[in-house]
Amino acid sequence: MTSRKLYTSSVGLVAIFGWNKEMKRPTPSELDYNLKIDEHDCKNNNIDFVLKDLKVKHWCDAEKLAKRCLKNKALPLDSDSAIRMILNFFKKTNDAYQSNYALSEYAKRCRIYWSNNENKALLKRHIQDEIRSKQFDLEITRSKNEKYNLRRAAKAKKEATEANISYQSALFVHAAVQNRVLEEERRISTLSESSNETVDHDDCCENRGKKEDDNIFTSENQATSIATRIKNAAESVHKKYVDGVPLSENEICVMSLGLSSILNTDNNSEHSQKSIFSEKEWSDLSAYYKQKYQIATCSLPEDACHNVWKTAVNVVNEKGLFYGMKYIAKIQSLPKTSEKSYKYLSIYHHVLKILNNERPLIDAILGKTTIQISELDVFDIWSPIFKDLININGLLRFKKGETVNGYSTNNKRQQYPETNGIMGFRIDFRILYDRNGTEMDLAAGELAINSRCENKVIHDQSKLLREAKDITDSHHSSYLNNNFGWAIQIAGLEGSCSTVNLDRNGLYVGTPQLEIEFPKDERELHKLDNTLTVLHTLIMDLEKQARRMMCQSNAVKESASSSLSEIFNREKPSEADVNSLKHYQRPTYYTPPQKERTKSVIPKALYGKMCLKRKNTVEDTVIIGFSNRQKKKKRHNADEFGWYKDDDVWHNECSGETSESNPYE
Repeated sequence: MTSRKLYTSSVGLVAIFGWNKEMKRPTPSELDYNLKIDEHDCKNNNIDFVLKDLKVKHWCDAEKLAKRCLKNKALPLDSDSAIRMILNFFKKTNDAYQSNYALSEYAKRCRIYWSNNENKALLKRHIQDEIRSKQFDLEITRSKNEKYNLRRAAKAKKEATEANISYQSALFVHAAVQNRVLEEERRISTLSESSNETVDHDDCCENRGKKEDDNIFTSENQATSIATRIKNAAESVHKKYVDGVPLSENEICVMSLGLSSILNTDNNSEHSQKSIFSEKEWSDLSAYYKQKYQIATCSLPEDACHNVWKTAVNVVNEKGLFYGMKYIAKIQSLPKTSEKSYKYLSIYHHVLKILNNERPLIDAILGKTTIQISELDVFDIWSPIFKDLININGLLRFKKGETVNGYSTNNKRQQYPETNGIMGFRIDFRILYDRNGTEMDLAAGELAINSRCENKVIHDQSKLLREAKDITDSHHSSYLNNNFGWAIQIAGLEGSCSTVNLDRNGLYVGTPQLEIEFPKDERELHKLDNTLTVLHTLIMDLEKQARRMMCQSNAVKESASSSLSEIFNREKPSEADVNSLKHYQRPTYYTPPQKERTKSVIPKALYGKMCLKRKNTVEDTVIIGFSNRQKKKKRHNADEFGWYKDDDVWHNECSGETSESNPYE
């Protein structure tokens, strides 16, 4: 009897939901249930509009699918054609959003679900009902329009008759008022000239009045936000750029970064973005963002064999580079040496080998000789170090050779749709994570022979920061809101690592993080300690971001095989967690094709979409430049002794001290 009840219960579920073991109804796991593909997304990815603006939670609801299909598509339309368009919509979505694994996989499962004959028949019935309903509504509308047109024609005929009578009457008084008419025309002409001057002034005010919603200001200028200032300045330079006015590399950098909504706090030269602000403002901005986004360095693990390196340095000082190399090779050959230690020792051996064998190359980089060298020569110095560090855990991949990020290419094609053969930034090297066969960029790197060519260094920095911004945007598009892009810039034997964070609505910030240096000779071997610590910190952060992607992919795979009870019990993801930064993003500016200035285009929605503009509140406002005590008193409610808690850390606004534990416990 019990088994019969269980059987009856399971049959009931199948009858209610139309599910069976072979064809389980998909659910949008790991997705915001209110996510939808809008018209902009459809145009960019060549997806049919049939289901645009339909929330993903309704993609397996036959009634909702039918209503949305008939809302987006005009009659005449038959049910078979509608079903083909719906299935094609899911296929195109699956293909277009490979970087967003959760959305791509859900679209694929929806297509399979509606390809089932039983489910397709259900959908077809709903579509036919909607078609009949829409045809009936059209007939009613047509009938109303005919009645309206008849009434309108009768009214127009009556008005024409009355107008003719008025015109005939006016002819009698026309001569009497002719002089007054001429006088009025002269007065209107005078007003028109004055009005033209006013319009020109208003147009200028309108251009200057474009504002961004970042709502972050400096203490010296609390009227115009930071993002607004860098974008207004960039637009002014862009006008000169298109007109062919000669510009310095720094001015072009101000334009490119500003039109990409990026504030770069790492360039302190005279004509950089620093020129937009006063000395105090720039100092306050640099300090604020350094404190906000500074990444703590990670100490090297025991596998790094630091003591072996110290001994090797002493051997080099006593006997020379060759004996230092022999000592490291000896330690590598010992049975107790682990695989990770072997890779660190390979880095030490490589450094000594370069100093021993490539002295002419190093002298050329330093400008001591005039021999011709290439960027590939310099790359041979650095690439083995990056590769060995990346291969220690084997989670990431190092890719070199001026390759292109597909995300940047797609965005540039949207900016210049009329041009064929568009490609994104060509990057000297990239650090990637391979997720389900898709390359996910984590860091971009550029390399120069040395730092003496200032224009080359500035150009590389501008390109790198925009590429790092694209990396940040691609992560946010995959709902990885805590991730950010890295930019690695190397010039000869020196290098720097920066991050690009999505800071506020419409404002990205490039922040300098870490400095690296390759020893110039035996006397500077001690500098390798800091360089390896910095690169270890970089790789650790990139691997942490890669693990977030891995966890996201695993969660989607688990949800695909979930049981019926697990689906009902699963908690829906909140919109704040999944999609909180969606409207903060802004497009990137790309150099025009063939560098033809006249073809340069300012990105659309540089200041955001008007429909998404919102009124900022006092609580949203940040003013940089006040003392810490002023800010804390304004933003926190301290107790009578000055203590308050912020982000799990206790602060005292009287003394300025901080504590990770409760000061009263």
